[in-house]
Amino acid sequence: MTENIKIIATNRKAGFEYFLMEKFEAGIALQGSEIKSIRAGQISIQEAYVDLPEGQEAWLVEAHIAPYEQAGMYFNHEPKRRRRLLLHKKQIRELWNNVRMKGMTVIPTRVYLKDGRAKVEIALAKGKKAYDKRAAIAKRDEARNHERAVRVRLLDCWMVSSLQETIKPANDQTRKRPCPLQPLAESTCCPNPKSGQFMRVTFLSCCSKNTTSRR
Repeated sequence: MTENIKIIATNRKAGFEYFLMEKFEAGIALQGSEIKSIRAGQISIQEAYVDLPEGQEAWLVEAHIAPYEQAGMYFNHEPKRRRRLLLHKKQIRELWNNVRMKGMTVIPTRVYLKDGRAKVEIALAKGKKAYDKRAAIAKRDEARNHERAVRVRLLDCWMVSSLQETIKPANDQTRKRPCPLQPLAESTCCPNPKSGQFMRVTFLSCCSKNTTSRR
């Protein structure tokens, strides 16, 4: 059975600021207005992180869900309230041990709808040093330059191919078109319309000047 997944929000800073290790899927305890805002794409997790108080629970902190306009003032939610994540206790303990012993942090990487229900993908993360970030920037720039060069090369090939396809029919037509002077011999006699006398006309070629002589 295939799962219907729709990505709602991604944390673009996560891969740049951290090394992402193991990932987990968690549900979210939401209010009615919050799930409607999420389905409308009104959520940001750029500044969000996961809090694990004493390894007992998991909470999504600093995630911004915009108020649902049609809910009204009294039935709406606080945009940045703490939201409980639905995980198994074994998963929470595993996350807590990595945070407590190895100095890792837990951050959300994306929010998506899975069969109509909101889910959060969270990851164990280790902060990058400054030189790691510089290396990531250099690698990203190199990939962009390579991609740009490939696009330019493909565009040049397409332009050359289009030009060849445009010129080819014209050349074929010129090559196959019969010369208007072809039925005449190289040297023939034609009457002069002005004097009535015959003239010997010699056609050197289709594109060269004609040489004439009176007989």
